[in-house]
Amino acid sequence: MKYCIFNGHLCFRERIFLSFVSKKTIYLENIRNRSQQKGLRNYELDLFSLIDKIFYDCSVQINEIGTKIKFIPGSLKDGNFFHNTIGTRALSYYLEFLAYLIPSINKRINIKIVGLRSLKSDISLETFAYVNLTLLRKIGRSDVRMRIITNLISNTKNTEVILFSSKMNLSVPFQFNRKGFILALQIIFTTSSDSVLTYEDLSSILPKSLMNCELNFKIHNFKVYNTKISFKTITLIAETSTGCILSTDSTLTKKNVKFTQWLDFYRDIFSEFLEQLISGSCVDGVTQVPLLINFLNEKSKKTIEVKVKNLTLSSIQFLREVKLILGPVFGIKFLKDSKKIVIQKKTIF
Repeated sequence: MKYCIFNGHLCFRERIFLSFVSKKTIYLENIRNRSQQKGLRNYELDLFSLIDKIFYDCSVQINEIGTKIKFIPGSLKDGNFFHNTIGTRALSYYLEFLAYLIPSINKRINIKIVGLRSLKSDISLETFAYVNLTLLRKIGRSDVRMRIITNLISNTKNTEVILFSSKMNLSVPFQFNRKGFILALQIIFTTSSDSVLTYEDLSSILPKSLMNCELNFKIHNFKVYNTKISFKTITLIAETSTGCILSTDSTLTKKNVKFTQWLDFYRDIFSEFLEQLISGSCVDGVTQVPLLINFLNEKSKKTIEVKVKNLTLSSIQFLREVKLILGPVFGIKFLKDSKKIVIQKKTIF
């Protein structure tokens, strides 16, 4: 089959990625057909604008109300690029898509993207830098670099990110099937205010048993010097002795929030993170799809696998669509003894 048909708007970026790696035309139909505001959102059109800048011979055909798309993939250009986002999604929305593509190409790319640093709907820049790029390096793309620059005067285009990858196409086999033990917990607190996160704050949030254990806590406080924006982002990252990565993050953009509300915000994100640690998963829920994409990009002939407690809805949707467009690349089995799910990449496409 030289084309595939997908229904709805879910996994939008992932479907475009699958079109590129399979070199197949895709049709997206019934995009938010039942929504009051039907069709594509402006940030999805903006993603096509980015694609048009960095690829040759891509074709996008959209009907008048944006509910149907025909997309024909092209090939990546070699060189320097610039994209000024429209500012309705965070920069990580675009960077994640670029990270999907980088391992599968053998060309130099240097791209500067301007836009919003953080939004609650997207992962933080810190998560992208310390988790997504780490995954790329685990499969051999150690050449990938990122630089973050703050715009001091704009409230909508407050951050610039430069992403660079040299002309290399390496691949290193890796597994995420043994959790191991936590080496260290990185807590990154980024804000536009003068607030800081201290160890005393942690003692009022975390259980005493965790605070008194030998786990190495490291707090990093970063201030973004821009008086026109107001946000606080907290990112938690843990890497285990076996190379597994667990992370979570959240962003608040509300002004004049009471101290007790901030404490509740902190408690919620730490509670979510601790649940992941206790569950025994080798990767967190948000990172499941990026990891599966890295499995697809990994070129060795060895079987590679990841072990998780539960699959997210996004992961289930992505696995179904991989099977539709690429065939039975992944195998899934349930381990009764440990109540874990193991996903294996079995074949090379």
